[in-house]
Amino acid sequence: RIKEKIGVFETDQLTDVVTFEAVEQKIIVDLAISIPQASKGELERFKAMIALRLDGYWASKHKDDPIRKKYRTVYMALQAAIDLFSLRIEYDSGFHFTSVEALYKAYEADLYCFDMAYRHYSDASQRAHVEIIKKLDDEVENCYANWYIDNLAKNWGDCIEAEQSLANWRISGVPNQQNFYSDVVSPLSSKSTKRRIVVIISDAFRYEAAVELRERINEKRYSQATLSSQLGVVPSYTTLGMASLLPHKTLEYRADSEIKSAADDVFVDGLSSKGTVARNKILAAHGGLAVTAETVNGWSREEGREALKDQE
Repeated sequence: RIKEKIGVFETDQLTDVVTFEAVEQKIIVDLAISIPQASKGELERFKAMIALRLDGYWASKHKDDPIRKKYRTVYMALQAAIDLFSLRIEYDSGFHFTSVEALYKAYEADLYCFDMAYRHYSDASQRAHVEIIKKLDDEVENCYANWYIDNLAKNWGDCIEAEQSLANWRISGVPNQQNFYSDVVSPLSSKSTKRRIVVIISDAFRYEAAVELRERINEKRYSQATLSSQLGVVPSYTTLGMASLLPHKTLEYRADSEIKSAADDVFVDGLSSKGTVARNKILAAHGGLAVTAETVNGWSREEGREALKDQE
């Protein structure tokens, strides 16, 4: 009657008990209930406790059976929840940055961690798919969507309004998205050393995910990745964003276009940029091509060499 007998113990008293699965379940339930209301010190203690559990029998990374994998995944969700609620405590009064530039730089340096913690939690919670953290799902969603997003948007909106930033959409020291080709791609291709430049466009690839990707790449000894950001075009939606990355002198909408979906079409130096074929036509004038990820995945090594041999 282990379940019955351990009910009287506090979680801290069970930290070193690794024999019984019922203890693992009790610790997880207790943590899931406690994390949203815990103090900073308690959250640190919970994190240390999870580290011990991950070295224990039931969540051991040295065993890859489904039961242990599930416990590991649940603990990953709990760790991410701790990260999120720790950040909330740090910024408990909301965000009060006094300028667009200050808030932008704060996001680059630190605030992106809210988004990262939320993504890690959502991913682990969905993969674990266990009832015992369903209530924590609601608490995390409330913290992220109703507290973090709301407070961040309010501070950002207030700063933009106070500075009338939309009249001159620039931030000191931050490149604008529409200058990407001239500032980043063109200088690389004009160097005397023959090189081929690959630009991967991934819609909605968030800054915090790029931070993680950079870390993963740099774990490999033979590669080095750096990360920087650029100020997106406004309105910030895919059609305009993709067009702005192409080489261009002008970007424009054409209300009198014969193309039926003119509202969704952006013209680059007078040429439609809608679709891969159209973007390929624009890049062809600059020694390049546009190609979908699906097409690249379908290439054999020889087909890839043939397709790229004349491209810069």
